Amino acid sequence: MASPDDIIDLFDYCRSAGLKKVPRPGDVAAERAYSDVLQNIATEVLEAATRSWMSDPDRGAWFPAAPELLGLCLTVEAQLRSERREQSRGCHHCGEVLEDDGTVREHGTGFRTLIQHRFPTVDGRVLFDAAPIKIGSVRVLCDCEKGRKIHAQQKLYAQAQPEKGQKTSRPAGWRPTLDLRGAWEHYGRPGDVKVFLTGTRARWNERDADPRSPFFSRPSPEELEGPTPSAHNARRIVDGVLSGTIDPADHVRRRLAQRRGA
Repeated sequence: MASPDDIIDLFDYCRSAGLKKVPRPGDVAAERAYSDVLQNIATEVLEAATRSWMSDPDRGAWFPAAPELLGLCLTVEAQLRSERREQSRGCHHCGEVLEDDGTVREHGTGFRTLIQHRFPTVDGRVLFDAAPIKIGSVRVLCDCEKGRKIHAQQKLYAQAQPEKGQKTSRPAGWRPTLDLRGAWEHYGRPGDVKVFLTGTRARWNERDADPRSPFFSRPSPEELEGPTPSAHNARRIVDGVLSGTIDPADHVRRRLAQRRGA
């Protein structure tokens, strides 16, 4: 938080920049007054607000009154909070991809995908070796920081008071996204279902539990379709591209040629 020394530095900085009406050095009353008003503002926010004020061509030549500077600080604080929320990284379980130097190439979404396969039952016996009779998928919240933030925002949304004359403030059909625990409890019923979850060991193909798999943080073809020929072919192509035996550009050209000939 902004300290009395930060206020003195603020005065010195603005005085050096040539702003008019800056309190004189040693003006204890001004130092105390500004310190009292700005004591709950973070130093980085105060510095950002000061730079923003000085960049204003209309009012930036004059030193701001304490209430004016406080108002700008609150605006800057809200902007920084929003930016941090938007730039929240997520994790590799929900799609974060890092470069070799550790920088983020793709941010995690804060969501994972849960896929449920329901299998046929004959004489009370579940035929797990048969093709699933129903496949469904749903987006669930990751347990990383970004997922927890989204969950907190949704709780606030759910508690929002409706405007006068309205029964609810939420759109028609709106429902909160389940977290991982809630999703397992809701969809992981015993008996005739198998449940798969991206970013975990619960996968149709055990290779996709490895973070190096291209399907680690997204549903695999088999999870979305079952063990169909098209799913098998999609897996074969991905494996071929990763191993270098299939040229992606050549594959695309072949597919386009096949479509033209169809």
